[in-house]
Amino acid sequence: MFLKLKFTQKELPALRYFTQAGGKLPSELKKTLVNYAKERKKAFFVMYGQTEATARMAYCGLPDLISDPLTVGRAIQGERFKLVDGELYYQGPNVMLGYAEKKEDLSSLCRPSWLATGDIGTISEDGFIAITGRKKRFIKLSGHRLDLDHIETQLTAQYANVLCTGNDKKLIVGIVISEALFKDTASSIKAFVHQSFLIHPSFVKVVKLDSIPLLANGKKDFQFVLNQVLD
Repeated sequence: MFLKLKFTQKELPALRYFTQAGGKLPSELKKTLVNYAKERKKAFFVMYGQTEATARMAYCGLPDLISDPLTVGRAIQGERFKLVDGELYYQGPNVMLGYAEKKEDLSSLCRPSWLATGDIGTISEDGFIAITGRKKRFIKLSGHRLDLDHIETQLTAQYANVLCTGNDKKLIVGIVISEALFKDTASSIKAFVHQSFLIHPSFVKVVKLDSIPLLANGKKDFQFVLNQVLD
């Protein structure tokens, strides 16, 4: 939204720093904001958080974003991350007490010792975290375990407005494109997926979208596209 308002072209002398959280920032957008901050001498922080632990569990400033654009930084001071079977777990006092489904549950809430984030990632020797996918964003086709977020990132770099979803029978790629270009682009996407991820084209369905469907929180509505195709 800020870029659509031409944020990076405005003179904002009183602006000292700006931050981003709420979802993984696409590589090109992150690069644009990093370059803006560097050129205008503004501080820029990318933050990683979750609803269950506030918007900030880790953060990363400009120098580290320049050297490692994929990182979301290190844990905030005094907190910790660990990996369990590739999934990031977080420990800190900002983790909520739990979920209450009825009034009686409020009397027995107890903060979990570790929060399972549901995010797949890596932790470097220096403690820098990179998010590579969601635990629930995996499918298995012909014996291959596939990370939908990783495939979507690769396709987005090639074809821009792309959404990836699917199940254990089909990889579904939605793309915003004109009718005139759709057929050739669909063939190109199937060839790219076959070459890059060893998925036979028969397991890939490319669908034309008028726009990327979004949930109320602004994140992509993968289930909407999946339901449309399955129906």
